[in-house]
Amino acid sequence: MMQPTPNETQIHTDELVDIREVSVDKNLPKEERIVAFIRQIKNPYRLAMG
Repeated sequence: MMQPTPNETQIHTDELVDIREVSVDKNLPKEERIVAFIRQIKNPYRLAMG
């Protein structure tokens, strides 16, 4: 099993997207809402919450 390099595990909080600033058009179909969300949030596993 490969160990992550230090750069892969470092989180720069200034680069995280604040979820409160994400806006998705509720009139879009479900698939397009998901795509719009991920485009804005960039990485759904690393985001700022508050």
